[in-house]
Amino acid sequence: MREVVKSKRSWLFGLLPALALCWLLFCLPGGVFAADLPVSITEAKITGKDAVTVTATAPAGLSSDDGCVHLLAQDVGETRSRGTEVGKAAVSENLTFSFPLRAGTASYRLSQKFTACVLQGGALVPVSDAHYITNPEALGKTTARIGDGGKKGFLLDPHLLNVTNYLTEAGISQVTYNLPIGDLCDTREGGKIHYTYEGTDYVFNEDIVGQYDLIVPKMNAVGVSVTLILLNNLANPNDLTLIHPLSRDTTEANYYAFSTQGAAAVKKLAAIASFLGSRYRGGTHGTVDNWIVGNEANALDWNYINTAGSLEAAASEYGKALRIFYDGIRSHNASARVYACVDHEWAQSDFPGFHFAGKDFLTALASEILAQGNFAYGAAVHPYNVPLYASQTWAMQNLGVCDQTQNSPYITMANIGVFTDFFCQPAMLQEDGEVRSILCSEVGYSSLPYDGYPNDENQQAAALVFGYLQAKNNQYIDGYFNREADAEEEVEQGLALGVLSSEDGKTYTRKLSYDYYKNIDNLAVADDILAACGAYMGGIPVSSLLTPR
Repeated sequence: MREVVKSKRSWLFGLLPALALCWLLFCLPGGVFAADLPVSITEAKITGKDAVTVTATAPAGLSSDDGCVHLLAQDVGETRSRGTEVGKAAVSENLTFSFPLRAGTASYRLSQKFTACVLQGGALVPVSDAHYITNPEALGKTTARIGDGGKKGFLLDPHLLNVTNYLTEAGISQVTYNLPIGDLCDTREGGKIHYTYEGTDYVFNEDIVGQYDLIVPKMNAVGVSVTLILLNNLANPNDLTLIHPLSRDTTEANYYAFSTQGAAAVKKLAAIASFLGSRYRGGTHGTVDNWIVGNEANALDWNYINTAGSLEAAASEYGKALRIFYDGIRSHNASARVYACVDHEWAQSDFPGFHFAGKDFLTALASEILAQGNFAYGAAVHPYNVPLYASQTWAMQNLGVCDQTQNSPYITMANIGVFTDFFCQPAMLQEDGEVRSILCSEVGYSSLPYDGYPNDENQQAAALVFGYLQAKNNQYIDGYFNREADAEEEVEQGLALGVLSSEDGKTYTRKLSYDYYKNIDNLAVADDILAACGAYMGGIPVSSLLTPR
C-alpha cells in the first residue's frame, strides 16, 4: 500500500519524541541495549504433546549460591528475575531443563520466553538472554497448501470477491487480501463469535469472519492460494488494547503497531492468531496458506509507532508481534507461512526518523529474533517503481533510483535480486539453514500517462511481464502479486495500476496487460509477447534485463 498523494506526515513531526525516548529507556522490557551474559540458551523446543525442553551452555565455574541454574518462564513483558520457575539443574557446562507446555491453561508456555538465573546473595540474577520456543508447528497439523508451484498472483479487488473467472482465465495461482484486525475485534454491531483461549473468552465480529469464511473456500475451490494481510486498524476508539502504547498519540495513522505491552494485549494477540490459524487450516472454512503481519512495517505511515527515531525499538516491537502471530498460526497449521513486510525504500529513507530504510529494519529485526530464538518467518516486499507513476521498470537504473548493489536506494523488479541476495547471507538464514520464503506481495504499473511519464497499456503490459519473469527466474521468490483492477481513488490521482479497468465498479474491461499476464507462460504465444515487450521497451530485449537467481 503506497501513498498516491503527498503523505500526511506533518502530524508525525508534532509528536513527543523526548517522552517516547524516556518510555523506551525505562519502560520497555529489557530496554534497547543487550548485555553480554555468561549462559547461552541454545534451544527451546516442544518435544512432546505437552513437553518443552530447553538446553543451554554455561562457562566452567559459574557461580551460584545453591550450585544450581534456575530457569524462569516469563511473559513477553517480564524481564530480569520476574517470572515463574519451571526447572533447575546443577551447575554444569551443558544444561537441560524439561517441563510441561500446559496447553489449554492460563499458564500456556507457547508465547513465553525462558531466562536462566542463578542465586546470588539470596536473590535470583539473570545470567542469560531470553529465548522463545522456535517450533510451534510441532503442535499443528500439516495442511495441504493450495496453488503451490505457481508464482502468478493478484491483489484481489474488493468488488470482484465473488468473481473467479478473471483469476482462472489468467492462470492465477495466488491472491492477497486484507484482514483488518480492528474490524475483526469490534463487536459493537453485528453477530458475535466466541472463542476460548487458555481459559479466557474472546469475541469476534461474526459478520467480518463470515466474509473470510466465504472468500477463502471460494478461492481454494478454483485452486487459488490465499494470503491474508493482518492490519492493525483503529475501529473502536474505546478499545485500545491492541494499539501499541507508543502509537496512541494520534488517531490519524493508516494502521498502527500491534501492542506487545501488557499481559492483556499479548494474550489477545495470541488468541487472535490461534483463532485464525485454527479456523483457516482446511475444511469448511478453507485454507489460508500465508499470513503477512502488518503493512510496510518500516514505514510509520503504515505501521505507526513513535519510538523517537529508534530503529532498534521499532524492529523489536514488530518482531514480538511477528513471533506471536507465527506461534499462534503455526501451532494449528504447520504448513502456513508467516511474513514480515517492508516497502521499497532499501538503503535509504526519504523521511529519516519517521521511516526506516528497509535493509536496516530487516537487519535489526533479524538480530532481535536471532538473539531470542530464530524462527522461519518469511519476507514480503513491495517493489514498486520510483516514482509510482513511472511504469518503465527497465529505466529505473538509468534514473538512478536503483542499482544491483546492497547500497541501492530502492528495490524494484529491476533489481529484485538485491533483495533475495540479502536473505542469502548466513545471518539472515532460517534455523535450518534455508533461505526464507520471499513474496513480491504488492506491485502495480500504471497505464495512464502522468506528469511527463509516457505510460500506456503497452508500457504497463511490458512492465508487468518483465517483473513476472524476474520473479519466475528467481528461485527464492514464491509469489508475485499485481493489482487485479484499477482503484477509483487512485485513477483520480493519475494511477491505473490494475490489469482490469472499470468505470462503474460493475463492468470490467481487460487491458493488454491482462492478456499478456495470462499468456506469458503459454509457449505458443510467449515469444510474440516478449518481442512486443522488447519493442515497447525501446528495442531492448527482455532477456537482456533479467537477473536470474
